[in-house]
Amino acid sequence: MLQNSSTITVPVINGPESKRQIFIMDIYAYSIRLFLHQCMAIELITKDFGNELINKMEDAANYDEFLNLTLSLSEAFNHTKPFGKGRKKCKRKDGHFCADKDCKKMSIITRDGMHWCMDEMGERMNAAIACLTECSLNNGR
Repeated sequence: MLQNSSTITVPVINGPESKRQIFIMDIYAYSIRLFLHQCMAIELITKDFGNELINKMEDAANYDEFLNLTLSLSEAFNHTKPFGKGRKKCKRKDGHFCADKDCKKMSIITRDGMHWCMDEMGERMNAAIACLTECSLNNGR
């Protein structure tokens, strides 16, 4: 996750020479990477295609290029299973919540494709936030 983090230096109002860094944790890139690996694991996409896409995403020159690359996952997004009843009936993305090709096991990443399972993902998120906080506090060192 931290490999997708970036820093931006912006002027501070206090003076013309003062600079301040803003640290960004890119949750979208992290989520796409998890989805991509899950899709490869349950064979929604081939490992060759997935690894090629990962390399292209890492080499993306800007965020627009990165977003355009994620569109190539549209086929993986089309694999869905219905859930819910009545008005709340909707479709879950197999790449989010299935842990096997037949979807007989649920993923440890998310149960509904929207909320992350904090038992599995929370520690990584907290570690990334702690790391970014430490970097921001050690700005001048």
